Amino acid sequence: MHPKFEIGRLGSGHWIWARTLGLVVTVEVHLFAAARSAVGYPTVTTSGATLGDVVNSLISAHPAFAQVAPRCSYLVDGLAAHGDLALVHLAAGARVDVLPPFAGG
Repeated sequence: MHPKFEIGRLGSGHWIWARTLGLVVTVEVHLFAAARSAVGYPTVTTSGATLGDVVNSLISAHPAFAQVAPRCSYLVDGLAAHGDLALVHLAAGARVDVLPPFAGG
């Protein structure tokens, strides 16, 4: 089985990148507020092929995160992830930000 590739363009198209989809990669996860409290660390490194894998990994390693995870917003390399997290494929070295709802305005 061959990996799938996704090609993207940034700006005028001068910069092109390829992302391998469906492979397990290592990512850095930055946690904020209640997510940080549930996990106990501001930053963790974990592995997964998708954002859903990463969230499940965090829940397995830190059961208290299961209460926070459904209410969180997720950013992958600064872009908001929407919909089914199992369909959000990750690139090696991606940064995932976990943002629970914030109070105030």
